[in-house]
Amino acid sequence: MALAVYQLNPEDVDKPALLWSHAIGFAAEAYAPFLARLTGRFRVFACDVRGHGRSEVPPEPYDRTLTMSVLTEDLGAVATAVREAAAGNRFVMATHSLAGAPALRAAWQLGWLPWDELVAFDPPVFPTPGHPLHDRALAYNAMLAEGARRRRARWDSPESFYASLEARPPFDGWDKAMLAAYVHGALKEEGGDWVLRCPPAVEAALYDTVQDATTLERLSAHRGSLSVVSADGAHPGAGWLCAMVPTIRDRIAAMRQRELPGKGHLMMFEDPELCAACLYGFASPA
Repeated sequence: MALAVYQLNPEDVDKPALLWSHAIGFAAEAYAPFLARLTGRFRVFACDVRGHGRSEVPPEPYDRTLTMSVLTEDLGAVATAVREAAAGNRFVMATHSLAGAPALRAAWQLGWLPWDELVAFDPPVFPTPGHPLHDRALAYNAMLAEGARRRRARWDSPESFYASLEARPPFDGWDKAMLAAYVHGALKEEGGDWVLRCPPAVEAALYDTVQDATTLERLSAHRGSLSVVSADGAHPGAGWLCAMVPTIRDRIAAMRQRELPGKGHLMMFEDPELCAACLYGFASPA
């Protein structure tokens, strides 16, 4: 499976390395204005999850080719390459939503951690059956999966896609440069039209993928530094992920955490400057 990996500032070989990976339905390029803010301290790498951005779309059936175990192996392969490129410098793994789950599984599934520390923005640690949040999370993910299946996949132009988004929630609350980057990362030209790089069926399947409860069951096996940045639980776009933070803390007592007041799950699209500063505040400078 061919995976796309990017370097923003390859000339900064003496800086600590940072590898970024993204949320369901997004792409590394969607975060470009946010990632550009990180190049002052880090040598920034980013990758596209299979089925997203410029990475290859896996074959069906997706319940075999888009499992959490497969995504963890993919992340491990990319992170191992970044570790080698880091050439002895400190290595920070940073994730938004989807990618946080394979990052938290890496220690027990891969048997080692390629990075020195992990900063996870709203990682999807799915509640086990019987957990007070299980039914809420299941219903919320089902709603998102159904919305993904209905998503329009083909557009006349990037401009028409942008225009369809900018005036409606949650996109109307996004930083304009981030919205433009999202549109750029989401589309590819095909047959004279512009189509979503992440097919709706892939996006929908991944909402089932994150429901792999072994991420939580084996969470106490996580090793290394962990910092979690969570949405404001009162925000209409917060979902269930931030409500799982106390459960994560029960299993990883040394976890550091910060909630961003007034920000939803797509926090770096709302305020890339604040999120960059938050990452800087957590990640070690050397």
